[in-house]
Amino acid sequence: MRIQRIQRDIPSQLIYAGVDKSNLRQLVENELEKHGKECRCIRCREIGHKSLRQRIIIDEYDININTVFYTASEGEEVFISLVNEKYDALVGFLRLRDIQNSHRFELNKNPCMIIRELKIVGRELEFSKRSKKGFQHRGYGKELIDEAIRICTEEYDKKHLFVLSGIGVKEYYRNLDFKDDGVYLSKTII
Repeated sequence: MRIQRIQRDIPSQLIYAGVDKSNLRQLVENELEKHGKECRCIRCREIGHKSLRQRIIIDEYDININTVFYTASEGEEVFISLVNEKYDALVGFLRLRDIQNSHRFELNKNPCMIIRELKIVGRELEFSKRSKKGFQHRGYGKELIDEAIRICTEEYDKKHLFVLSGIGVKEYYRNLDFKDDGVYLSKTII
């Protein structure tokens, strides 16, 4: 379950109505701890947070792909993640959606899927920089995209994959042979 950020951190004395707690994540984590449980939301499982709290070191050979298929918003979604099972640590994830009916012309031309989000977590690094302490720029994003392509073709028999991305990362996808397609980037999978 995701602990949704439903309000900004503001001093509780400035809250006039509604929920008068401004530290909901901390309250949830405290309640879980009382019951001997640990939060397993994306944020708490991120390798950066885990390695700071638990001082763990993860070998890149101990990172595996984990895939979860589920229904959301009247459609099928796939959550593909790179995880270290030993520490329940999340290195990165990709959210993939099967498009059945869209309000966007580009997504209705051919049967397709769309990458809604791709994120490698942990210490942020400048573009094209590498660090032993960071997981970005090591090819994990491409590994997740390759798995999305495999799922798109083998599990859903789709030949078109779209990407919803911000302007700043479009070049990354272009370097992986995605082409501009309206407001998206797309790739025909052979």
